[in-house]
Amino acid sequence: MGGAVVASGRSDYPNQINNVLAFPGVFRGLLDARSSDVTTEMLISAADAIASVVGDEQLNPSYIIPSVFHPEMSETVAKAIVSSVPKLAPSTVPPSAGPWPAGPLEWEVGGREPARRHTACG
Repeated sequence: MGGAVVASGRSDYPNQINNVLAFPGVFRGLLDARSSDVTTEMLISAADAIASVVGDEQLNPSYIIPSVFHPEMSETVAKAIVSSVPKLAPSTVPPSAGPWPAGPLEWEVGGREPARRHTACG
């Protein structure tokens, strides 16, 4: 007898578990937060964010994990990463911490220069 709720890496079954659910948002969040570390807390926050995309009214045996194409996935995960990054007091951040301008960045596809993002992530 099979399981009532199954999640798999196979794309031909419901509830596909795929790293693309997390990685675009995780990387975006790390860039926005200017973090050079990835902590267990950040990854747990990312997992919680992925789970939060499926509302209670949507939850059923064939839908426990959102689609990789869900339009809110990357932004939801990025915001969770940013909010889980330990904050440093401004005086503890060395001026040479990086060549980045202040505020989140948005990279254009194929571009080499960051463009200003008009909405903050987090």
